[in-house]
Amino acid sequence: MDLKESGLSTYTFPSLSPSDPDFASHEELKQRQPFALVCSTQLYPSATSGLLVRGRKYPWGIVEVDNLNHNDFIALRDLMIRCHLLDLIEETTKNKYEAFRKDKLVAMVSAPGFSIKSNISPLCWLELERRSQNERIIRMKSEMEAVLQQKLEEKELKIGNSDIQMEREMKQTQSSLVAHRRELDERRSIFEKEKAIWEESQQALEEQRRRQLLDVSSKHIDYGKKSKSIGKGLF
Repeated sequence: MDLKESGLSTYTFPSLSPSDPDFASHEELKQRQPFALVCSTQLYPSATSGLLVRGRKYPWGIVEVDNLNHNDFIALRDLMIRCHLLDLIEETTKNKYEAFRKDKLVAMVSAPGFSIKSNISPLCWLELERRSQNERIIRMKSEMEAVLQQKLEEKELKIGNSDIQMEREMKQTQSSLVAHRRELDERRSIFEKEKAIWEESQQALEEQRRRQLLDVSSKHIDYGKKSKSIGKGLF
């Protein structure tokens, strides 16, 4: 197979006894390896029965999850859960977990901080290493919280200084407006006084001009009367 040629290991399902009644169907399911699976929780009407089935919809049709003619979901489920669940657990424990544990212990023994002469068992050393890692994580967390708190205080101080500066500028602006309004009021008062004085002078000039006109008119009338009386005396 291509998997073996590529060096990829897979779980090997154990064979049943030929006398087992499920031997034929079991072997038929094993021959479907490698499995092609389609999983979905969506329900669609089946093209054959019309019943709602789990499937995945594509432009060319619907792939039914529980249909062996469409994919190998049922075959893998039956082999793993119904037939070989305990064997799969045992195989995983022996070949996967134990190999992982062995690699970890070898790496731990080869670590610079571990020494056989220190009379520390690998499990105790692993516990000490775990505690050391937890302490380092707690210390890093405390440092990050301290930096965050410092930045937060600096931000609050900056915002507070901005508020103080804004309040100071507002007070200066209000004082400037009050001073400008006071200056305008003083100028208006001076203008009103000057206007009153000018109006009084204009009235005095008008009165003086009116009197002069009256004087000229009265003199003109007197002169006309005198001219008439002289003319009458001559004739």
